[in-house]
Amino acid sequence: MPCAIVVASDVISPASPLPTSTIEAVMDWARQLGPAPVIRADLAWPLYLPASCTPEGVTMPRGNPRTTSRGLLDWLRLTLAGMVTAWPNHPFVVLMPRSTEAALELVRRQVSFYETVVGLYTLSPAEDPTCLAEGWNQFVSDHTSPWQDGWMAPAVRPWSHPGPLLTETAKATMGGDFIFLGAALGSDRLAVQTYRLRPGGRGNRRHGHSDVDECYLITDGDGIVRCGSRMFAVQPGTLVAKPAGSRLGLEFIAGPSGLTVWDIEGWRSFSQSDVVFYPDHRKWYLRGPGLEQGCPEPALFPAEELLKAYEQRYVRQADGTLQPDGEIP
Repeated sequence: MPCAIVVASDVISPASPLPTSTIEAVMDWARQLGPAPVIRADLAWPLYLPASCTPEGVTMPRGNPRTTSRGLLDWLRLTLAGMVTAWPNHPFVVLMPRSTEAALELVRRQVSFYETVVGLYTLSPAEDPTCLAEGWNQFVSDHTSPWQDGWMAPAVRPWSHPGPLLTETAKATMGGDFIFLGAALGSDRLAVQTYRLRPGGRGNRRHGHSDVDECYLITDGDGIVRCGSRMFAVQPGTLVAKPAGSRLGLEFIAGPSGLTVWDIEGWRSFSQSDVVFYPDHRKWYLRGPGLEQGCPEPALFPAEELLKAYEQRYVRQADGTLQPDGEIP
């Protein structure tokens, strides 16, 4: 079934939603297409990314989308999957507010994972919304139409042609340039980034995961990997493995030619719990539902110590000692 992305080009901000007349016109047209409801991205953006709603249009936050745009990405992915499951033989409509190229590319890419016919229409404030129907019929019949082909291939070239979306979801550090690919993947089980380290640059502090598998592919340059007290050389074609729970902490250091690394994490889901340890910094990061806490490594103690005193009433102090407390109910 085809999908229609309608971009209403009215000015949008959290305090200024789309005009009611525009929304009603799009909703009326969508009802003519079939029973599938309209995906209201114009409401989702102010809900999940209020700081990214500007008079120039909604945009993507800078940096890693897995942390900056997590709620929006999860909502969009689950909504699209539910749409094609519940209404597999009917067109559906995505209503977007005025959008920057990066925000629009995000939606186009996500929709294109689910449909190979995607129409794109920018509806100006002065335009009669009834034109949607006639133009859409021409588009799906492969005739000349004001609708544009909005489908995007499930492929990106981050370093040579990053495009608006990946340009926004990137960062530069003293060690090199990083591009986060989560917004382009449409997955809640893969966290992928690629980075180009400058000569002598370091890529991600030495760390390991309790419940996330990770592997790295070297595609260009040369360098070494710090692995505990050991070091080993890497060159193009080298694949470095770091399975979950191995306590294997790695850090890349670029050689004279720099180093390009593809960093791939495999998650059961991004809502899972995971403990990240940083041996050089002597701290641990506990993340997951109800967590998001950090802990200095010297404050940790063996689990058997907890179990030994399980029946006692106490408050554990920062130095690990137990202070009896009779006020615990």
